[in-house]
Amino acid sequence: MECLKRQTYTELEIILVDDGSTDGSGDLCDAWAAGDSRVSVIHQSNGGMSVARNAALDRVKGDFVTFIDSDDYVEPNYVERLLQVANDYDVDIAMCDWVEEEHGHPVVRKTVGNPKVSTYSGDEALKVVYYQETLTNSVCARMCRTSLFEGLRFKPGIYYEDLAITYDLIRKSRRIAFSHEVLYHYVHHPGSVITTFTAKRFHVIDVLSDLETRVERENPQLLPAVRSRYLSACFNMLRLAPHEEQYAAKLDHCWNEVKRLRRLCIGDGSMRVRNKLGILASYFGRTFLELCIRH
Repeated sequence: MECLKRQTYTELEIILVDDGSTDGSGDLCDAWAAGDSRVSVIHQSNGGMSVARNAALDRVKGDFVTFIDSDDYVEPNYVERLLQVANDYDVDIAMCDWVEEEHGHPVVRKTVGNPKVSTYSGDEALKVVYYQETLTNSVCARMCRTSLFEGLRFKPGIYYEDLAITYDLIRKSRRIAFSHEVLYHYVHHPGSVITTFTAKRFHVIDVLSDLETRVERENPQLLPAVRSRYLSACFNMLRLAPHEEQYAAKLDHCWNEVKRLRRLCIGDGSMRVRNKLGILASYFGRTFLELCIRH
């Protein structure tokens, strides 16, 4: 809220969702709303990230919408700059670069003031996302025309809800622009979703399996990129999941998917080097692959 208060673009509609908090956050939200007419608060029982975002989307009045997670922060010119990019390049989604931080320190340092802007068609942007190049599948660090969400909402109850909605959001867009400026700070905390492994982390496999089926039917030219992303997810689960009985069946499924996908992906020259090395390692067996990717 402090970083939103300092925004150089002041004509904001700020919607805070108190998603069943039990630590007094709801009272803090109400205090912000009492002191700033731009702020409104939604209080609801805990439903998770997707439900919270959907509740806010149902209330949004502005032409553009952006999401900022509660533990992240943005630069003072975040809103102004993304609106400028959206208007200057006449795009439906304006994205910016971000930096990941742990304990207040960047994980990877990036140039903050890079003014370069790249533009893409919808299919071009999706290929970049799924080949895991410049663009990401997160809905943070971007500003979307609110109209893109007509008839479209986040799927409740799953992790990787961003990944599940990205395909439809970008396909509905005429053009996308990416500013290489670092305007968003993505903060990791101990115990957060990204740092804690649970069975829900395997939702990424379900999301990408469904996406592969959809793309094969709707947009086959995108299939190699989606399969590359799916392969990355399988490698990642084999790397991260503890060797415990509760995960055994899901890890077996990931390994079987690696064997299926490697045959389909091995000739893809656009696939990132890490995936190519993973495919090579997989031909020496699962034990050797896991040894390589876990160390």
